Amino acid sequence: MKRRTILRRSSALGAAALAGCLSDATTEPGDPNESDPGDAGPDEDAETEDSDGVSVASVGVETVASDCASGDEDPTADVRLVESETAVRFSGLLTAGTPCHEVLVESAEYDESEDALAIVLATERSDEPCQDCVGTLEYEGTVAFDGGLPDEAAVSYQDVVLGSTATDNGSSDEESGSEKSDGGETPKLTDSAIDVSEVSPGEQVDEADIEFDRDANAVVVEGTIHGHDACQTAKLGSVDYDAEDDELSVDVVTAAADDADDRLCAESIVEIDYAVRVQFENGLPGSATVSHDGRAFVSAGHGSSAASGSASSSRSTSASGSGSSSASTSTDR
Repeated sequence: MKRRTILRRSSALGAAALAGCLSDATTEPGDPNESDPGDAGPDEDAETEDSDGVSVASVGVETVASDCASGDEDPTADVRLVESETAVRFSGLLTAGTPCHEVLVESAEYDESEDALAIVLATERSDEPCQDCVGTLEYEGTVAFDGGLPDEAAVSYQDVVLGSTATDNGSSDEESGSEKSDGGETPKLTDSAIDVSEVSPGEQVDEADIEFDRDANAVVVEGTIHGHDACQTAKLGSVDYDAEDDELSVDVVTAAADDADDRLCAESIVEIDYAVRVQFENGLPGSATVSHDGRAFVSAGHGSSAASGSASSSRSTSASGSGSSSASTSTDR
């Protein structure tokens, strides 16, 4: 497999962004969620190229704000292909042990055979005293290219893919930052439905698997959401397609079953197995995100090459570039 790889630990931290912290950061020993600078490769840009064509020219990221988390903030990433700049831009939010951290690019790897860019983010904290709270870090970054853009780019953190975007020919839309995944026409959401297959005693576990069925022009989500008594079921809270961002958002929520008033339901944790099918015309969305009761926890890009990993107690994300692509995540709360 031909690869062109650039590794860099890159950040730019404003003084106002991390109040009470110094910008000269060193990795705190023993934190499993943070990277060791010695493991990240060269400190400066080090590019290897085995043939002419598309290659990474530079990598950069900036921590633009930090604060104590106010609730259940989850890491996010918005990834855009910007043709006019021949660059991949990405932005979003990460979480860390304290607000006195900065976001780094641990690696940015371009895979020529898949025509895909994989960006891995990390966090690093200072040794100075800091407010004792979980921190949120807002970031913005750019990977510049020579020779054109990749078809796809994905951003991951702690082995979980946070966001990705895919195109068919490397071109991009100036406003949204990406072309629609199945061609020039904008996909149209035509129908959505949920089917609950089983409600059984279990644990506080949430799981979801996203599949892009290209033959049927459908996005299929199979998963499990936990409830608090046997009279609960799963329903669709919302199904939205953002044409500008070419993104599908599916929110599955717990709700009382239709016959709940006629049953005696003891309070206990239950696992609710469900399947959601979202039908489209004119192709499929470029990406999809699934949330449970408003909490987004898994996303996948249509046409993603491959990604897998684990975080927290149990969490994994994968995608396939064959006739369908999928991503799955499980999180023990």
